Amino acid sequence: MRKPLPVKRKLKALTKEFAAVKKTNIISKGEKGIGKVIIPRDRKVIIEGVNSFILSDTKETDQYKKIGYYKGKKLQQLVFIFNNNSPVDFTLELFNPSMPLDYLYSTSQNLNDVIKVAGGEVSYTDVLFNILANPVFIPNATFTISGPLKTQQTAVPLQITNKFVNGVVKIDPLNLALQIDNMQVDGNDISFDFYDTMNRPYVPDGMEIISYKILAGNTVTIGFFYEQKSIKKLFFPEARKRLNLF
Repeated sequence: MRKPLPVKRKLKALTKEFAAVKKTNIISKGEKGIGKVIIPRDRKVIIEGVNSFILSDTKETDQYKKIGYYKGKKLQQLVFIFNNNSPVDFTLELFNPSMPLDYLYSTSQNLNDVIKVAGGEVSYTDVLFNILANPVFIPNATFTISGPLKTQQTAVPLQITNKFVNGVVKIDPLNLALQIDNMQVDGNDISFDFYDTMNRPYVPDGMEIISYKILAGNTVTIGFFYEQKSIKKLFFPEARKRLNLF
């Protein structure tokens, strides 16, 4: 007797449902896929995109994971706030010891009114003259942009000018738009590592300055992650013994 042919079963379409011991809520955003998953606290969840970024050891992911750190050591943070509320663009020469006097002669105004230091206890010129005597090592930095021309401000490059006493000048351009993390939604926060962009750290000593144009109406906040050496503690043992002396 001839055997009947096997019946082909119709495969069911895959769904977004899964079994759970306790109540689980899934909120969908239509064609964009799942927007929110709410599960009990005792259930383990793996989010593929985020976990791949955290566990990945590629050059792109390493650059953002070490922001604020250098060789595993947490760095201090120096934050400058630039609010250009004037109708014209403002070209800033950060860490240039000549700029406060040049700005005073050209505008009869104080540069400290344009550049604010987070915390409000010290002025920009205080920080500038302090780092000329006490070397500062800056491995990485973060830029936060706000204002009506945020997109145009992101396209403005940095120019890191390294001057020498023999009259030689070397300029290294740095395009901030290329440093935006492709895993972040908001491109107004830009973090980068000087080693990855210039193949060297940034050490402002009065001859190495950062030129940056701030467009009219925009506010730019720059956070430098740094390590500083104190000259007074290097030469005077009495200063090293005082733990409460910075």
